[in-house]
Amino acid sequence: IECAGVSGVYLHGWKDWPVEDIEIEDATIRLVPPAGRTGGYYDLRPGDIAGGVYPHTIAGIYCEQVRNLTVRRVSVDWGNSAPEYFGPALEAHDVQNLKLVDFRGQNAHPGSAPAQVLENVTQAR
Repeated sequence: IECAGVSGVYLHGWKDWPVEDIEIEDATIRLVPPAGRTGGYYDLRPGDIAGGVYPHTIAGIYCEQVRNLTVRRVSVDWGNSAPEYFGPALEAHDVQNLKLVDFRGQNAHPGSAPAQVLENVTQAR
């Protein structure tokens, strides 16, 4: 599976209501800057939960408050001219049982920041 978009894969749960049991498998995630628009935002709408649209560095895969996430044979591609708001291949916060198998991707700006940002993450075997 190949998918292209301006915000990558975005998984966001809540402390008492995490996103659970997700598998992303055999995929290439290609991030492209939005044509004629400014990027670098995530969007929690509809419902304006926790502020709705907010500025953030865009990751290939962003996950927060997730339980049991498997990423298998997945690559992140930033193209030739990544804007400054594109960042890590993977950013994970408060994730329980993250399993990475043959995950390929680097920071959109190699050498300036890590390929993966992991905060409060437990990894599955």
